[in-house]
Amino acid sequence: ALLFQVLTLPVEFNASGRALVLLEETGIMGREEVGSTRKVLQAAALTYVAAVVSSLLQLLRLLILSGAFRRRDDNCSESGDGMIFGKKQKQKAVTGTYDRENQIPVIRSSICTGEQVIGFQDKNTGKFLEEGLISSPDDLKGFLDKYGLKETEIKRIW
Repeated sequence: ALLFQVLTLPVEFNASGRALVLLEETGIMGREEVGSTRKVLQAAALTYVAAVVSSLLQLLRLLILSGAFRRRDDNCSESGDGMIFGKKQKQKAVTGTYDRENQIPVIRSSICTGEQVIGFQDKNTGKFLEEGLISSPDDLKGFLDKYGLKETEIKRIW
């Protein structure tokens, strides 16, 4: 649809110009009306430009939501890159142990989708070990209770 809209833009602008000439030549419109009519026809043609911009922004939004612009390291797991063809691989889950000396409890948030995943980040390697998705306040509370943590101890990463 976007391609069709872009291709028809010159046709629409040309049609407005031809309509103005035709209206003047046939006597339907007097010379004093040319300026106002030109403005109306230009505004009509600009609605097609607005439609192209709207379609382009919608396409960009869908691409962002699909993860097309996601950094390759955005969903890394212990085994490496968590993305294959734009779909998230199942990551290794934390086994219920928490090494306070080598791990930091974190919430990893996506700036694109708002998704929040809780787990631990290795202090030495920076790798993220996923515990689970936070879909409600109860999920966070369950994590805090399981590991004896306070919410203030959790670092947020993007």
